[in-house]
Amino acid sequence: MNFYIDASNIHSGGGKTILNDFLSGAVSFPEINFFIWIDDRYHLPHFVKGNKNLKFFNTSKLARIFIQFSIRNLSKNDDIIIFFGNLPPLIKFRTKTYLFQSNRYLIQNYSTKGMPFNTRLRINIERSFFYLFKKNVDEIIVQSDSMKFILDKTSPKLKTTVKPFKDFNEKLPRRNNFDKNRFIYIASDEPHKNHQNLISAWVLLSKEGIYPNLILTINKGSNVFESVIAAKKEYKLNIDILSNISREDLMKEFSKCDALIFPSFFESYGLPIVEAKIMGMDVIASELDFVRDMIDPIETFDPFSPLSITRAIKRYIKHKDSKTDIIAPTEIIKYLKG
Repeated sequence: MNFYIDASNIHSGGGKTILNDFLSGAVSFPEINFFIWIDDRYHLPHFVKGNKNLKFFNTSKLARIFIQFSIRNLSKNDDIIIFFGNLPPLIKFRTKTYLFQSNRYLIQNYSTKGMPFNTRLRINIERSFFYLFKKNVDEIIVQSDSMKFILDKTSPKLKTTVKPFKDFNEKLPRRNNFDKNRFIYIASDEPHKNHQNLISAWVLLSKEGIYPNLILTINKGSNVFESVIAAKKEYKLNIDILSNISREDLMKEFSKCDALIFPSFFESYGLPIVEAKIMGMDVIASELDFVRDMIDPIETFDPFSPLSITRAIKRYIKHKDSKTDIIAPTEIIKYLKG
């Protein structure tokens, strides 16, 4: 049996981590040949080097469309075909074909407001492509019940299976000597990641004289980056930004924190939540289904409310939250009469 895998649009971020996790399992099956088409910017993980059953083919953007035709010519009836990049193939194969779907934008009509025009255009094209050609796969693999729920509703005739996976042998740093009141949010700067409300919550905390440390992983030059820098300067927020950091260094920073804070509006998987769970780290997150799919967070909040995020942080750090006093009717009349 051979596995033919199209991962030609993956080279960084969560997609790369998930692909690496899959490959860490592939090396345990020397009797199976894995043929993997990858983006020419993708760097092979160290553990695949020397494994003769894994064969990689670097592919440029322009050549991606031809991969599936190569797979069609090479594959036989008892082989397995996997498309890793969230998009189904243009053609129907004669052998079992899977799609690994981890982009919620493509399966749900979620707003792309706030994104650059090119990004919005790409998502809308890919969303249409997905629904037009999804019939060319036999089964979709997702990594959360929330994703399956959406697909079962929008594509009831298509088999969808929940199979989250993680490389448990990856050497994540041990949590020790972590700093008190230190939080991290590992996320890109896309609108649904909800940095705006998170920063607003940190501003509200500062107005109460509370300055927990927040670590963000956003790229320099983005709109989010500039707004964070402005808020940090104006309110003297205790925020650190990690841009273009290696995964190894990021995991080291991760291990030093009290908790992962995760205010995202929606996720396909929520990989940092899974990694926090493996590392035994506390998670403070949106009270939404995608979070409960994976863990029971130590504190939750309404992601649409900076005040709710603020209160969750104060509960976590054991800072008493002031409550509104309820007064007698006579007191309101006294107030009104002056």
